[in-house]
Formats: sequence, structure tokens, C-alpha cells
Amino acid sequence: MQFRVGQRFLRRCASKVRLDLSEADDRAVSDAKDLAVDSWNRMQRNKSKTFDLDDVRRRLKSYGVDLPQNPTDKDVSRAWLKYYEQRPDVSSPEWDPFYAFSRELISLGEKLEQLPDTIDELIQQYEEQAKGSNEAYKGLAEKVLAQVEAAAQRADVPSNIPVTLSSGGSSSFTVEFNRGVNFTLFVNSDTGKIEQVEDVLEGGDMDFFHGPQGPTIAKVYFDLIKEIQHPGSSQTGKDILLYTARPVKDRRQFEGARTLPPNLFLANSLDHVEGLATDLGSERRDVWKVRINTKHLVLTNDAGRVKYYQIVGDKPVPVQNLELIIPAED
Repeated sequence: MQFRVGQRFLRRCASKVRLDLSEADDRAVSDAKDLAVDSWNRMQRNKSKTFDLDDVRRRLKSYGVDLPQNPTDKDVSRAWLKYYEQRPDVSSPEWDPFYAFSRELISLGEKLEQLPDTIDELIQQYEEQAKGSNEAYKGLAEKVLAQVEAAAQRADVPSNIPVTLSSGGSSSFTVEFNRGVNFTLFVNSDTGKIEQVEDVLEGGDMDFFHGPQGPTIAKVYFDLIKEIQHPGSSQTGKDILLYTARPVKDRRQFEGARTLPPNLFLANSLDHVEGLATDLGSERRDVWKVRINTKHLVLTNDAGRVKYYQIVGDKPVPVQNLELIIPAED
């Protein structure tokens, strides 16, 4: 028997981003077959569930309940349930094991009546269901692709840096950047709108951004993420107020500075950064207030009230204001 959900969904959808859902196709095929086989085996086990018809028939007859000739399991089960329904003096028949079993047997019987004759037919049923689910996922992927492609255009991703959008979970996708650097997109399963970007690398991670082109690749990577998170932010941006905790030994470098080095981490919560200044090891740290444009930043983690940023690029970036507000205690 041939089992396929559909042709592999792999194509270059636009000039900068490729869409590859072949893994989703493979997963749908595998999952559908596994579910069908599990369902078939479970139903076969259920077929063996029965009880002594002669004993139940005798009990029902003693209660004045008539049964048809050659009754089936379902006939006996329905008669047993009907007997209890006609006895207003019995308020909670669940105590009787035959009552509970009869209810279960009827439910199983109805399911068994709908069971195909062969496992191949059942797999075909699951195949059709998987096709429907996979088509819906592909439609969702198209919506996400349009957003990533627009972001790649705004970030001016060079044609020699490949970007691939591939399948993740039911409402997530993976972006593979430059063959090996991934990040994850979580989307609204109804609208396809990208709601969150996770698994973002740090700017100073030289395992991925190394060699002569490392700084350029890093800038494009973070510009793409920024454009996905906030369209237009890599080009214009806006000034925001952030805080950072720096070792005391850096104080002379920061005092009066009009720039900050790349890869520096900042956060939007003064209380949070003040706590970090205390918690980050034995080294004493000052807390600085920074006004900086978002085009020089990437949002690395959105924890709700607290948001974490990192300065991107390979050169120092300008700041509008840099002020020491909480000197480290002696």
C-alpha cells in the first residue's frame, strides 16, 4: 500500500527566502500511520470485551425483561440499561458492575461499527485527515513567509546569505539563516501573525559569526530579527531608555562616552538591572542609564514587564545619553 500525504512542499517562494515544509510532510505521514495502527490495535482489543450472555439473560428474565432470540452483546447491554431506566427506585445504578460495563460496551460497539474492515482502509481515513491538517499548516506557512520575506527585503539580506523558513510545531516555524544559525517564530494559529521570536543568538557568539565576514553576517542576522519583530526598526528606529550593569573597572571608559561597544546587554527595568548588579558574581558593578536608538539593538528576550536587548554590529554605536545613576558600593 502506498501512503502519502502529498508532494513535498519545497520551493523558493521569493528572492530572499525559501520555504521548505518537507519535514512537515514526513511528520504528517509518520504520525498518521502511527495513529491509525494504534487505533486499529485498540479496537481489536476492544472486540474481545464481553460478558456471559446466558447469565445476564437469566438475570434479566428473573427481572421480567424479555430479550430477542440470539441477542447480541448490544441487545443485552441495551436491555440492562433500559431495565435500570424503568426502575425509579434505583437512583445510582453505577454501583452495579453490569451497568457500567453495559454503557462501555454500547460505546465500544458504536465505534466498532464504524471501524473499516482492514487496517489499510483505516490508514486511508487518517491519511485524508492528515491532508486536511497539512494543507491548513501550509496556508499558515504562506502567511508567515510573507512577513519574513518583507522583513528580509527591509533588512537588505544579501542574495548570498540563504534564509529558509521550515516547519516547527503546530503554531511555530524555524528560520535557518546562513545554513546553520536558527531562530524560532511563534505565530497566531488563526491569523499567522508572528507574535514572538525565540532562540536568538548573542552578538558575540563567534562560533557562528567568525571569519572576515562574521561582523557583516551578524549585522544582517540581527537586522532581519529586528525587522520581523518591529518592521522598519533597522532603518529608522526610535530612542528608548534602557539600563545596564557594568563592572566598576569600566567606569572610566563609560564616563562622558558618546558611544557604546557592540554586544553589550541592556534591559528596560531599573529594578531588574539593579538586582543583576548585585547578583552577577563577586565583581562590583555600576548601574548606567542609557538613551539609545532601537536600530542599534535587537530584542533578545521579552519576559513581559522586563525586556532584554543587545547592541548589534561590529563597531561602537552612538548613544544620546549615558549616565551613571547607581555607583557600586565600596
